[in-house]
Amino acid sequence: MSQTQLTDTFGRLHNYLRISLTDKCNFRCTYCMPDEKMKFMSSDKLMNAEEIVKMTAVFQQLGVSKVRLTGGEPTLRRDLIDIITGIKALGISPSITTNGASIQQYIDDFQENNIDVNVSIDTLQKEKFIQISQRDLLGAVKTNIEEMVRRKMKVKLNVVLLRGFNDNEIIDLVNYAAALGVEIRFIEYMPFFGNSWEYEKVYTRKEILRDISVYGAIEPIISPNDSTSENYLIPATGAKFGIISTVSNPFCQGCSRLRLTADGKMKNCLFSNDETDLLSPLRIGENLMPLIRENILRKKKTAAGRIDFNNEKAAVQYAQNRSMIAIGG
Repeated sequence: MSQTQLTDTFGRLHNYLRISLTDKCNFRCTYCMPDEKMKFMSSDKLMNAEEIVKMTAVFQQLGVSKVRLTGGEPTLRRDLIDIITGIKALGISPSITTNGASIQQYIDDFQENNIDVNVSIDTLQKEKFIQISQRDLLGAVKTNIEEMVRRKMKVKLNVVLLRGFNDNEIIDLVNYAAALGVEIRFIEYMPFFGNSWEYEKVYTRKEILRDISVYGAIEPIISPNDSTSENYLIPATGAKFGIISTVSNPFCQGCSRLRLTADGKMKNCLFSNDETDLLSPLRIGENLMPLIRENILRKKKTAAGRIDFNNEKAAVQYAQNRSMIAIGG
């Protein structure tokens, strides 16, 4: 195996970097943002466009070939297109995850740069949308999704399921995605600082499959070993859907992902409190490669070393992590 590749002590190859561009967001989703008033990072603490591209170049030298831009809400960055073109100049075509509400100003640029877009849409009901996001923007999100589909851009939909809130919309959401001809992925509710997570609120993989079985047979689709999503085909309709079962059926064995927070901290696992500051060394010209390698060698086998979400102690430990919005989705 090449010395330039990033491999942890369990032999997992890491070639996928998720970069948070900002912790700011125009939504206030309860599962992502802490209950208390959010204090956002000051601009001097954030990576600027040039620093993001430089960071990406270092990770690329270590074997990273896939990059996803996240947030907060990445479309709030005024220099978003500069970041995208800078990363593309390295030979990597980044993808993006967004809430879709303000994406209309970037659709032309995304289409020109062939950007894959994942849009978070947790409900199709206006009242529920306002309840979960504190914003009356469902119409804007749907309009932007439909415009990207019309342009034949590559779009996926992400849905975080919360028991008693939107679990009764699974079929409607599958039908909505099928009508658009796009894939949809259902994500189990995960614990982070300030999001009032309880295991009882998790709508599990098993329950999702049970609900979708109203269509009849469901066929699994073979996915890459490092896929976070179990993907399925509904033969009766031709629709495709995925399940990201982080809580009930973790997929750590094939993990290939690394994370970079908006303030330049490297995380080797979404649930790890172990962070390595890369931005400060970058700003004084230090070599980042040893720091990155040291961080990856500390990666635990499963979910930051804690394997049972259905455990009061583990839930407390996970809640000591950053909030989702401060990590990057």
